[in-house]
Formats: sequence, C-alpha cells, structure tokens
Amino acid sequence: MKKMGLWLLAAMALLQSCSTEIDVTADWEERTIVYSIVNKTDLQHYIRIHKAFLDPNTSALLQAGIKDSLYFQNLDVEITEIKNGAVLRTFSCEEVDTNLIEPGIFAFPDQVLYRFTTPNGMDSTAEYRLNIVTPGGQVVRSSLFPIGSFSLTSFNTIIPPNTPFLPVNFTGLNWSNPAALRVAFRAPRNAKNWNLTVRVIYNEWPVGNIGDSVRKFIDWPVVRNRPFSTVNSNEAVEFRMFGRDLFSFMASTIPVDANLQRRMRGTIFILTFVDEPLTNFLTLNTSSSSATDVRPEYTNIENGLGIFGTTYEIPKRSDLVNADPYTNFGYRAVEGGRGTDSLRARYPQLNFVP
Repeated sequence: MKKMGLWLLAAMALLQSCSTEIDVTADWEERTIVYSIVNKTDLQHYIRIHKAFLDPNTSALLQAGIKDSLYFQNLDVEITEIKNGAVLRTFSCEEVDTNLIEPGIFAFPDQVLYRFTTPNGMDSTAEYRLNIVTPGGQVVRSSLFPIGSFSLTSFNTIIPPNTPFLPVNFTGLNWSNPAALRVAFRAPRNAKNWNLTVRVIYNEWPVGNIGDSVRKFIDWPVVRNRPFSTVNSNEAVEFRMFGRDLFSFMASTIPVDANLQRRMRGTIFILTFVDEPLTNFLTLNTSSSSATDVRPEYTNIENGLGIFGTTYEIPKRSDLVNADPYTNFGYRAVEGGRGTDSLRARYPQLNFVP
C-alpha cells in the first residue's frame, strides 16, 4: 500500500462520532481498534490495530502520542481465504514498524502496522476473514469480499477508453462541444457505490519560454458516493458530463498568473468503487471535535471498533505518481485547438493556448 493509502488509514481513525454510552472517567477498559482498507490489486496489505486510549487520569490526545499506550504486544493476526466453504489459503500478518503514515495525533515515527502479502492476488468470489487474538485472550474478527473488476458496456463508450469501439479516426476529446460526454460500465462484484474523478493534465511555462514547460494536473471530483441499486446487481451505469462544467472547475482551481501560459493536454478518468461496509462507515460516521470519543456509529469489527473494508480503483492514483500519464488506460488526449476553444473564450485570465 502506497503512502496515500496508508494516510487514509490514519485519517479514518479520526472518523469517530460522539457517544453517550462511554464513561470517560470509568476504569480503563481494553478496546481493540482496527482500520484496514484492502485493494485486491495490491500485493501487500496493511492493517492498523491499536488500543482505545481512555484513561481517567491522562488526556486522550496525550496518550495517542505515546507508542506504548497505543499498541499491543505479541498480537496474533491472521487472514483466511475461504471459498465455497473450503479454506484455500492462510496469511499470517507480520508486525512492521513504519513511518509511512503521515505525522499527526498518533505516535510518530515508527507506527505499528500488520502486513500480509497476496502474491497471486485476491479473489472477488472468496471471503477473507480477519482473526486477531490479543495478549489478554480477546478474539477480534471481521471479514470482507474484495471488489471485482468492472466491465465496459457494449456500446460506443469513450470514457473510460474502450479502444475496440472507438472510431478509427478518433483524434481526441472535444471538451468545447456542448454535447455531453459519457462514461458507461457495469457494476463490479461486491461494490456498493462508485466515484468518478477526472484528472486534467496540462503544461505550464513562463510567458515566452516554453522550453521551461512543466506538467501539472488537477482532479475534478465529478461523482461522489453514487450508490448502485443493489450489491452484485451487474447493473449497467451511464453518466453524462459536460465540458463547460470541467472548464468552470478549472477556473475555480487553477491560480491566475499573468506571467504563465498553459496548454491542456488531456484527461485521465479514474473510477473508484467502495464496498458496503466501508460505504456505511464513511456515511454514518462523522468527525468528532473530541479525540476522547472512540465509538463509531458503524463498525464491522466483532469485539472491537473500526472498519475492515475494500476498494477498487482504476487506474490507481498511486500508480500515476511516477508513470507516464499519456500511456495510461484512462487517458484521453484533448482535441487540438477546438477542444479547448470555450475554455480560452470564457476564462482568458488562465492564459491557455491552443
């Protein structure tokens, strides 16, 4: 899991809402907190497991920064792959000290995670059961079904790209066309909702010195938390978007600078799918103003709190960091000149050129 994914685990640890069921002045009670977001395309997966830090004599914020107050010693953590009632594989999770999680409330550096490796990938038709045994003998459990690959529908879909159905003379997307562009696909197995992000790739250089051009991008959040009718429905989804909305977002996001010129190169279409437990967790749990609150409104952790969920992203943003975006599956060039006519006409202050 890349740095961004690990940061998400730490961030989600703060998605906790107020609860009147906890007496923060009561005697200390061991609570096991688990956070893990699994993507089947990763070879290595990480689980954050720590104690709830409630103590009548110590600030929760202070305890969160003390490594010995957070982590268990000698945890037994295991993942079992089960299909059709049979155990196929068992993965022992190794304890690793890492500084991949961003600094924050929790003890840093050398934060403790538990890692398991799936060299042959994960099967979306199999169940993956998490089993944790604490030093005190408490057994904490959860399970998930990985999200499967999605399929494009059979008609002429141009977003995301589906080369066999594109016209032979396709030269790029015309975002200045008033007609809608569309994305069409079938819901993948085990997904509850979906998100669409359009990454805009552009070049920027000092006026009169294009030799110093640098590549930049911004992400347009087009669709957020759009549910499927039911899980495993295989339903066909079609969504339409308009270039005028993209250009409006660019105008509100890209800084105005009279000393710079820019050229839009193309767009990458990123689809993200989320399973039902993680959807419920993110929907029902809200940020709390107090770090002493540890009980989320939703959890799928038996004998504990937190989330053991799964996502699937195509293409993965973490893979785009060092890769050439122009060769990516989701990339579509912008049609030269005409494709950005209305961008230049409506927002000349951005200094985009054909």
